[in-house]
Amino acid sequence: MATFCYALSTTTVKSKLMEISSTVLSAFVFSFVLFFPSVIALTFTGFFSTFTFNEDNLTGLMFVSLLSVFGTGLAMMMNYRLLKVSTPLFASTVTLLMPIVAIIWGFLDGEKLSIIQFAGTAIIIAGLIFLRAKPNVIKK
Repeated sequence: MATFCYALSTTTVKSKLMEISSTVLSAFVFSFVLFFPSVIALTFTGFFSTFTFNEDNLTGLMFVSLLSVFGTGLAMMMNYRLLKVSTPLFASTVTLLMPIVAIIWGFLDGEKLSIIQFAGTAIIIAGLIFLRAKPNVIKK
């Protein structure tokens, strides 16, 4: 279902919303579409009633906020810019590289990686190679 929704989103943005700037599209998605579900999720998990304002919690919240704005927000903006200059298929294949970047980031941060992460990376790379390969056409 997520893949279908992502494909629907990419093709809709490419066909109907290309006259809107990448910055405005990203700001809309980031502030409206992501903000309200996040507030709902935080409310139902009890975040607002159990969060304590101490230095460690505020530092963690600051880093999550930075990752959200500069990671997700910037990636969204770059994805919409890429959609403007290319096709939805190419833009969606580029976004498949995000999990690989996340694994590299985790490795650099000292996280323990399992064989599942490496297998997933191999599957993603194989899929990208398959999508970008030119078919062998036999001429008669």
